[in-house]
Amino acid sequence: MIFYPQFLAPVCQFMHAAEKGHIQLFKDPFLDKSSKANQFEILGPNSKHKLSLHLNRSTLKKPLEEVFLSDSKEWRKSHLKTIETSYRKAAFYQFYDYKLHPLLELDTLFEAILASYELCFDALNLEVDIEWTDAKPGAIDSKNLHFRKYDQVFSEKLGFHANLSILDLIYNQGPMARDIIL
Repeated sequence: MIFYPQFLAPVCQFMHAAEKGHIQLFKDPFLDKSSKANQFEILGPNSKHKLSLHLNRSTLKKPLEEVFLSDSKEWRKSHLKTIETSYRKAAFYQFYDYKLHPLLELDTLFEAILASYELCFDALNLEVDIEWTDAKPGAIDSKNLHFRKYDQVFSEKLGFHANLSILDLIYNQGPMARDIIL
């Protein structure tokens, strides 16, 4: 199965990678506005939040390696504050949060995406090969996947939300996250 690369990708990608020992990511020749490569979803106190890494608009429609993150510090501070508000009460937030900050300081979207996969595979204690391919991914219907429920910070109020960013699983379950995706 081939996936579109995403910064802090959804849980389903890591479930597949854990099962197969590798993950194939589509190396899109040109990034466009409809791409989800720079987006990830987390659960906030009132609902899901879709966060997007801000991109330098002049580098859109270029290969992933040439798409630069915006120089503005404001979006980075805003994202970190949103993540803190959503997860500061999570059991393992303090053990992983400081590792996220450097990802937002990287120059290109490609570097940020690759570093996010490496960080998450490390947190999950998984050895996974990342393969880049020119073959386009097929549609993935995550509704047909079985997601094991786990405690989320706001699950009492909002219920369980499956297939959020892997960040949700790692912050909430820490070292036990690996067992949940296997």
